[in-house]
Amino acid sequence: MRFVKNFVLVLTLPVLAVLYVGLLISALLAALAGLLRTLGVEAVQINIWPDIAVPPILSLPCTLLVSLLLLFCAKYIKHLIKFIYSNIH
Repeated sequence: MRFVKNFVLVLTLPVLAVLYVGLLISALLAALAGLLRTLGVEAVQINIWPDIAVPPILSLPCTLLVSLLLLFCAKYIKHLIKFIYSNIH
């Protein structure tokens, strides 16, 4: 039974690691997009729904909120990675 448990834990580590890195990169890109949109770069479009755009003045607060949510999720994924790694050994 211990072998099966370790096997499953070893398989979940790469998945969680990729998720963690993806969340960090997404948080960074979201904050950067909000900053660029606030500074007037028209190539960056931030939409809530396909036909409803976020006003440029609110793009930085909205993207910072999304970035904080992503970082919050990444924090708990990191805790989960540490927990799984400690259970393998």
